[in-house]
Amino acid sequence: MPACRLSPSARGVSARDSPTIAKAASGQRYDPVLHDWIILPLAAYPGTYLLIGIVTNDRNNRFVDGRCIHTSAIVTPLEAIVEGSVAETLNTRYLLGEERERN
Repeated sequence: MPACRLSPSARGVSARDSPTIAKAASGQRYDPVLHDWIILPLAAYPGTYLLIGIVTNDRNNRFVDGRCIHTSAIVTPLEAIVEGSVAETLNTRYLLGEERERN
């Protein structure tokens, strides 16, 4: 599993600070914002994926800003998971900030 790092943009970013987030935040319901995220397949469950990233702005106060988390299984179609979209998992709806750059 990749190591999570707190990117400068993940430190307390609000919807008004980021154009990507502001665009998605206008009208879509979500709980926390997920930054520096990647999609990971669950090998034990073919066709099942989760997200790993840095969480901020959790409206339900479950996560501390800047914490690296993994989500439950993604229910949003993979092709719809892009920066600025809302990804739904079994338990939560995440607003997706910037995707992690891949080497």
